[in-house]
Amino acid sequence: MGSVSKLPAVRSSEPSVAVDLAAPALQLKRVTVCTDFSEVSAPAVDEAYRLCLRHHAALSILFVLEHDDLSEWPDAEKELALLGLQRRHELDLMAARLATPSVVVRPIFLDGNASTVLLQAIQGESPDLVVVGTHGRRGIDRLLLGSTAEAIVRSAECPVMTVGPGALRAHDHAAGPIVCATDFHDGAEESVAYAAFLSEQHQVPLHCIHVLPMSSIATKNHIVATIMETALVDLQMSSGKNAFQPSSRAVFGREVSRAVVEYAREVHASAIVLSVTRRTSLSSHLPLRRTSRMLILANCPVFTLSHEKHVSPLLRSTVM
Repeated sequence: MGSVSKLPAVRSSEPSVAVDLAAPALQLKRVTVCTDFSEVSAPAVDEAYRLCLRHHAALSILFVLEHDDLSEWPDAEKELALLGLQRRHELDLMAARLATPSVVVRPIFLDGNASTVLLQAIQGESPDLVVVGTHGRRGIDRLLLGSTAEAIVRSAECPVMTVGPGALRAHDHAAGPIVCATDFHDGAEESVAYAAFLSEQHQVPLHCIHVLPMSSIATKNHIVATIMETALVDLQMSSGKNAFQPSSRAVFGREVSRAVVEYAREVHASAIVLSVTRRTSLSSHLPLRRTSRMLILANCPVFTLSHEKHVSPLLRSTVM
């Protein structure tokens, strides 16, 4: 943990200034979770179900039968039909097992290309939250998030909760703070508002953080850190949502994604909240790489809200 350092928290006691945020983003009445019945998706289903129990939300469970998996096999059509029957049965059993008087569970069986049909189904469901699991496979030069999870994180119009391979079980992180990491681009106010909503709903502290390079410590130059902490306080106020025990701080690290993950581990965070850019992986390689690392390495669930990337006027006004 030696690569992460932080300044004392700056707390805000000034009244909040409301901004116009879409109401559906600040409620949990309909949750959608994606499953493939693997070890990767099982924790995602658990987290989605836990949230539904807490918020008395309806749960939709999506499964996609991908034709490509068996297209080269002899008697592929017959094998697909048999596999489809088996998966439908498993999906129905899962829905029946999770259903309670307070949680309505609906199984949804789909077939085709996973990314395409899942995004279409999510759009049709109009959920308040999508939950997806992801693997941590290592590519040639980076950790791979997984094409389906990446497509959902980038394209879903609602918040997405990603449960990575290192995420602890719900009871191990339930009482920790919500950590909202921001780079002050457009979407920052919405992500802080959503983090504040989670903080208030679960009665856990909210930590808003911004990562600065380690050189700021080496030169003992805390001017930038002070500016950033002031901007974070303003950001919390402008979000228009009250949080439980909010604080703002600058965090120092050599690499942004690892600094955020290590900070979350240090404070035993219950979740991380991020804004991600709504771009293709080819046009935003570095942001994708950074986000992917956080989603995979975090030991708690990560909530993402997608947006177009522009510098927020809030940061400009704070610096000026």
